[in-house]
Amino acid sequence: MDTCSLNYDVIMNILDNVEGTSASLLSFALTCRAFLEPALDLLWSSQSSLGDLIMRTVPQDAWYVKDDYWIHFQRDLRPSDLERLLVYSPKIKRIEHLERKTFPDHHPHWSTLLVLLTACPAPSLIPNLSVLDSSLIARFERSDCFFPFLCTLLTPRIRRLSLELPLVDDADIFLDSVLRHCPDCEVLVLSSTHPATLTRSLRHVPHLRTFCADGAICLAPDAVNCLASVRRLEDVTLNLAGHNDTTFTFSPERQERPTFPSLKRITIHSDTADACTSIIGTISSPDFEQVAVTIRHHISPFSLHDLLEILHSSPSHPSCLYSLSICLTKPPGLTYHSLTLSNIAPLLSFRRLRSLTLENLGVMELDDAAVTEIGEAWPSMEQLVLVSTPCPVREPSQISFKGIIALVNRCPNLRALSLGYDTIMATKAPGQSRRNNGATMIKG
Repeated sequence: MDTCSLNYDVIMNILDNVEGTSASLLSFALTCRAFLEPALDLLWSSQSSLGDLIMRTVPQDAWYVKDDYWIHFQRDLRPSDLERLLVYSPKIKRIEHLERKTFPDHHPHWSTLLVLLTACPAPSLIPNLSVLDSSLIARFERSDCFFPFLCTLLTPRIRRLSLELPLVDDADIFLDSVLRHCPDCEVLVLSSTHPATLTRSLRHVPHLRTFCADGAICLAPDAVNCLASVRRLEDVTLNLAGHNDTTFTFSPERQERPTFPSLKRITIHSDTADACTSIIGTISSPDFEQVAVTIRHHISPFSLHDLLEILHSSPSHPSCLYSLSICLTKPPGLTYHSLTLSNIAPLLSFRRLRSLTLENLGVMELDDAAVTEIGEAWPSMEQLVLVSTPCPVREPSQISFKGIIALVNRCPNLRALSLGYDTIMATKAPGQSRRNNGATMIKG
């Protein structure tokens, strides 16, 4: 390595440890010429909008700020107006939310961006961009204006893309066109305020490691099939809401190939439990660690047992899974199911389990013997949350403090315990019970 390259790397390591605001980096840049370029590279590397790029590089007489927020051009741009912009725009590596912001952002209006796009002679406005949050660019009133500008920012260098889907006729076609511009994307976060169903648009992200579909985006079985075949996928969040048991059936396209071979964490939002069971049952990863399932409508004890049995039947899941969360967001009018230790018996073989949350799945009916058996099965437990469905009529808890003490003694790392109903005091007067009047919570 030559001296200049070594000096640059050493200076960048020093700058990475500089504490304070951008003013500190600016002061550092003015110390000597050797520090100038590295400091400027770091100052420009992360931006929360394109506002700073315009306001600090384009002549001030060319733009104005309207309503203290939106940047507009007030005259036609000349080639000389963009000279400084083209010098500093390659230094931008990330457009993302920044934690340390001391002043509000100014954002270019969508019409401003279109003018800038037309006037810019370079093929890409920000050629070295690797992280992009599209919500920070501008609020485009028309999707036909948004897509051309977005494509000028998308390059094969993109590794993380957070995309808010606009209102379009076919979300699949739009997303497919976007992903063709960044085939090496590793983190894809999709959101939408408009209902959108994805089917085959996830075929062009073979290097994906993290995928999240949020908001009103719903994934069809074909989209899940595409994700299941991605070899490096480690973290996935799926929204299946809108598909009930009769419309959502997931079966991998190529049975001879492992599905979700590298998956570590999965989060599923669904109307029913059966769709979740069909997906989790296909996970072949030997490093599967975390499951979080949110059911919106209904889950019976039989569906719960099927879901847990699917996890139990895998040869690797009981030895590697350490976090499981199953929650029901219960609408009014549901029947109240009783849940005993036998309903969650398949989990007792998961010796590494450190966090378990079962919330609103039914009325928990546990006693001292049950919680003692739980403690013996899960000695590494750190957080145990068993919250019963709110029920107008319920029997007194059969768990005494003797049972809780037995549980705590068997789980030395237990930090949080919520049983979700009153616990009867172990020493009570005849004919009278003393309760804690709420969820039992123990924190260490």
